[in-house]
Amino acid sequence: MAELLRATLSDALTAQVVDLIHAEGLRPGDRLPSAQALARRFAVATPTLREVLRRLEATGAVELRHGSGVYVGGDLNRVVLPNPVARSLPGDQLLQLLDARLLIEPELAGRAATIRDSGDLDLLGGLLDRAERCLSRADDAALHHANMAFHRAVAATAHNCSPSTARNSRKSCGSTTTAGATTTST
Repeated sequence: MAELLRATLSDALTAQVVDLIHAEGLRPGDRLPSAQALARRFAVATPTLREVLRRLEATGAVELRHGSGVYVGGDLNRVVLPNPVARSLPGDQLLQLLDARLLIEPELAGRAATIRDSGDLDLLGGLLDRAERCLSRADDAALHHANMAFHRAVAATAHNCSPSTARNSRKSCGSTTTAGATTTST
């Protein structure tokens, strides 16, 4: 019989913090109560609550500002499929992932090419220039961020409404937004 996954305290507490953000109608940039106040509210130890806040920060749901507090992040609804124990994908899984990307990405790129505007071209060109600079400096971490920003911008240009693809891009489901980190030079 298959082993059932059991929710951990961290999983349950993560859901409770997200529920609190929704219940209070908090928006990106709004301040949450302190870690100590949240720990009291949920009747857990402060280190446990901090672990949850770090987990939420990793997904973009909250932002931890040293000396200032905890704030609602811009990616509260971002879908993340974490695997904290995986160090790298086995060859066959990597090939399957690349195969899946080949089914999706050309369609998005084609759609983006037909409905783009001059601002989209400027954004995508800037992101490619950024990636080229990272590549010439052999800065793998910055190249990864530039690559991800480019793929999100292509999907957003194609009016793909997935929060993880529209994140930090100039367009989000067809409406113009500020580019933020996407257009900053590296």
